[in-house]
Amino acid sequence: MHLSWVQLVDIQVGAKIVSNLKNQKVLNTEEAERLIAFTNNSGPLFILGTVGVSLFSSPRVGYILLISHIVSCILVGVIFRNWKKNSLKSSSKVIVYEEKKVSIRDFGEILGNSIRKSIITIVNIGGFVVIFSVIISILNSSGFFTLTSMMFASLHLPQEVRKCND
Repeated sequence: MHLSWVQLVDIQVGAKIVSNLKNQKVLNTEEAERLIAFTNNSGPLFILGTVGVSLFSSPRVGYILLISHIVSCILVGVIFRNWKKNSLKSSSKVIVYEEKKVSIRDFGEILGNSIRKSIITIVNIGGFVVIFSVIISILNSSGFFTLTSMMFASLHLPQEVRKCND
């Protein structure tokens, strides 16, 4: 499976934003935990393009996966709506942002830091993709997927899902 850089970044953008907000103390721990529950799913570009079309050769499977991601986000919201509710009420605060003047020298430093952090993030995500690709290859060569596909053959899954071993 070949992933483009845009699709790699798309996978973790929500989690990275929540992490940045937590590090900047805009969110407390409970708020970050609640927010990360909604932002841990893959983006539509990755689900439809990479998984649906590239991996399963079927836009239909991509749409099924996208709908399941959306429904799971809604269910997580319903399930966790009261999670640590008391501690969230007591932590409400007003955040005041101060306007800063940015000079050309500051702009270059900000741009350099942004590029540096982006490259580190992309390399980390690429590392995880490689690690899990190796794990999937090991499971595939050991016959794990053949065994599970035989187990699920009686569930009458769509043809596109059943042919994923090809």
